[in-house]
Amino acid sequence: MENVSAKLAEEKQSYSWRRSNTVSVGFCRTLCELLVEAGDSSLVHLFFVNTMNKLNRSIKNEIAAPLTALIRNFDWSDIGQELLESLSNEGDRNDVGVVVKTDDSCMKITLCIVDGLEAGVARKALLQKAAEEASKLREDKLCSSEAMGLLCKWAILCQDKTIFYPVTAKFKQTDPKLLQPVIEAFSQHMSGMDASEERFNVLVSIAKRRCEWLNDQLQALGKPFSWDMPDAYFPDNAKVQAFLRGPNESMNTIGVRHFNGVSHARNYAKKWMREKQINASFTLEPDGRGQGAYVVVKKTRAWFSEHQKKLLEYKTEFNLLSTRFGAASGGMPRKRTRHE
Repeated sequence: MENVSAKLAEEKQSYSWRRSNTVSVGFCRTLCELLVEAGDSSLVHLFFVNTMNKLNRSIKNEIAAPLTALIRNFDWSDIGQELLESLSNEGDRNDVGVVVKTDDSCMKITLCIVDGLEAGVARKALLQKAAEEASKLREDKLCSSEAMGLLCKWAILCQDKTIFYPVTAKFKQTDPKLLQPVIEAFSQHMSGMDASEERFNVLVSIAKRRCEWLNDQLQALGKPFSWDMPDAYFPDNAKVQAFLRGPNESMNTIGVRHFNGVSHARNYAKKWMREKQINASFTLEPDGRGQGAYVVVKKTRAWFSEHQKKLLEYKTEFNLLSTRFGAASGGMPRKRTRHE
């Protein structure tokens, strides 16, 4: 106990000259080891209340292993509530007052701890915490989270409906364009699941939404080549944007945009060639002289070629999902004739 108190005093003294009220990962790891040795839950409470909340939340998952050791060595009823509170972080409220988070650090560290625990009350409570955090995360942040694999793994392996259904309910409402990593993560842990299980049917319903979206993309991307770039975006000039969306291969800016000379036109072309080309591919070349200077806008095939790569990716994914889920679910949506 003396060692723990000394370590806390050391860190407290260091705050007198620190400008930021934070603690290091190394300090927290050392303190967790000392707390296990001391075996005093009241000191663990102090650690959670006074120290954990000073650790930068973006690196909290780095102390998952020491926290797992604490949980193994103390009764969950003595330290559980304080631990759960120390892991939390606030979110923002959307237009209808629902909390929406963009920070997955709480979910990440919670799942890292879960991954090191045996079945029991502590693991269940932490899984419920992780499911709650997942439900509050913004869709894109959740689907791209590094902890996605662990979330899907434990939603299946825990064999607990109170965990599985809230997690899958979130994904059943998620934009299907984001679901590829989710379905892939679930698929890694479905080998022992019977196709007649209700849980399997839930996962099939998520995969089916993705397949329907893929079908729509295959239709849009599978069209023969044309110069049309229907979603092209060019914020500087509406007429240039309209040209990019239309069937013609090239245009010039005569009567569309005035330049004071060829240098002016050249700088304009350089500027917009540096900008990211959104849903389009084209070149800009200056031409003309003096007040008659202009820019030639010419489309390239890069946009179409990129779509062909995406088309192949989507076809491959569609076929894979159909193989994994189609037979047991009565069949996925079929690709339309154009893509067979």
